[in-house]
Amino acid sequence: MGNEGFEFIERETDNIEETLEEAATVLGVPKKLLDFEILQENEKKDNIGNIKKIYKLKIFINDNKSKLFKLLSVETDSDEHPQKAYIAVDPTILKNPLDISDEEIIETVRKVLALNKIVYGVKEKLLQKIAKEIKKRLSPEFKPFRILIAEGKKPIRGENSKLIFHFDRYKAAGTIKENGKIDYKNKNFLVPVKKGQLLIEFYKPTQGEEGYDVFGNIIVQDVGIMIDDLDEIKFNESAIKKIEEGRIIKLIANKDGVIIFKNGIYDIDTTVAIDKVDIKTTGNLNADGDVELEIGLGISDGVEDTIAAGMEVKGKKVIVNGDVGPKAKIIAEEVEIRGSVHQEAFIKAKKAKIAICRGTVEADEIEIDLSEHAHLTARNNVIINKAVATKIFSPKVEIKDTLMSSCITTSKDSIIINNIEGGDNIIAIKPLELPWIKEQYKELLVKEKYMKTILKGEEKKYITLRGRVENEKPKYEAILKTIQKLKEAKKEVPNSLLVAVKRFKELQNEFKKQEESFKSVQEELISIQKEMEKLRNSYKEGHIIIDKKIPANNIIIFDDNLKRVLDKDYNGVKIYVREIQGKEEIIIEDHSE
Repeated sequence: MGNEGFEFIERETDNIEETLEEAATVLGVPKKLLDFEILQENEKKDNIGNIKKIYKLKIFINDNKSKLFKLLSVETDSDEHPQKAYIAVDPTILKNPLDISDEEIIETVRKVLALNKIVYGVKEKLLQKIAKEIKKRLSPEFKPFRILIAEGKKPIRGENSKLIFHFDRYKAAGTIKENGKIDYKNKNFLVPVKKGQLLIEFYKPTQGEEGYDVFGNIIVQDVGIMIDDLDEIKFNESAIKKIEEGRIIKLIANKDGVIIFKNGIYDIDTTVAIDKVDIKTTGNLNADGDVELEIGLGISDGVEDTIAAGMEVKGKKVIVNGDVGPKAKIIAEEVEIRGSVHQEAFIKAKKAKIAICRGTVEADEIEIDLSEHAHLTARNNVIINKAVATKIFSPKVEIKDTLMSSCITTSKDSIIINNIEGGDNIIAIKPLELPWIKEQYKELLVKEKYMKTILKGEEKKYITLRGRVENEKPKYEAILKTIQKLKEAKKEVPNSLLVAVKRFKELQNEFKKQEESFKSVQEELISIQKEMEKLRNSYKEGHIIIDKKIPANNIIIFDDNLKRVLDKDYNGVKIYVREIQGKEEIIIEDHSE
């Protein structure tokens, strides 16, 4: 940047300001006439860890320094952590716009940073964008501004040690018998685990990370301390293995089973599969947490119920290799019954898969091979191969093989049936008959009734206040005229007139608030009524598809007012509702391939 022919000197320094003062003495000129180039820069740390930069400078006399240099300064916010540095630009001191290249702006910014000892966290990758942003505003009509140019590093405190149990350590899976077996009776919980499952994690204390401010000064942080200690945990090393991964020590299940705590030692028992659930050997089973139960593994045909009468089983996933007895109950996220479900049994799940179902099932998704005299309610869909004398409530229903006789199928969106054999089936698109929609509609009815009652009261207050405003308005207008005349005559206005004006304005404000309240209740009531109407009319969006045959003597229903008793056989049809000349009708159209 220096001009050839001018005298110059070279210096290495970590303090440019002091070096310029020294150079001014050597060259015999005022410091303000000196300019410099940064020929080279190197970074080093002192014995504490503070960062410094050593600059190799070319210093020379230049009485025509860049005008930009005078516009730029560095500002820091000392209360910010980590500390931040900004390039501050004051274009107001310019008389005319300054035309300067991006490269010269970047060079000048670097010099200003070096002069101000900003050595850490400089946003090198953004310098080109920062230069362009500065260049856009180098004109006296722009206000002073600043741009973030460097950012320190916030120190990270060392973490304390911690011990994490990934199971409920205060539960034991039943009572340990003298022979070492587990008696599950009436314990009502299990803590089964799978091989490879993480049981315990121990985190050693950490050193933490030091931070820096933008001047390169180190910000020290504390190290973590030992709070919990893994050495206090005793476990059977053949059942639970220890793996160390840097800071973390993990205890992992080495086999499938159930966690037990015996004589101060954690162990895994391999009895997670249960032959049978009954009052004598297990009592009710509540598999707490992320648990899978397989009941009746390896049973033979012809044995009594795998889940005995009246028993209750809970778990995340329950697989039953057998039958579920009368008045038994299974509650789980996922249930698979490979045998049959008794007519008086109850299953509740997110997903239920059943071979033969005669009982009651409530789930999000239900899949059944054969359904006989069952009662099925699903929030998402029901898929059945064969069904007879079954009640089904679901937004979507699919009978993949055959719907036999005496079934009641109630849906919201769609019913798809491959083939129907027999009669006395009711196939209905009646959304309001689905239990949760029915409950929602009842709640809306209650809300509607309540809002109508509130609206009557609000309307009465509204009409009363409106009448008062209308009655008082002529008096108010007359008082205003009197006050105006008194003011024109420069006479004193009686206080009684001013009080009357104030009272009328208060009445107007009260009426306005009541009007807003009345309209708000009106709008809420209309919103409720629209929601109710939407639910009432949702049957219009539903449809029924029969891929093959649907015999006569079956009934099609949409809502409560649209019913059609089939008087002949159909083959491959789509059934839906359409409005014809202002009247809704059930349409049966050809849907054969």
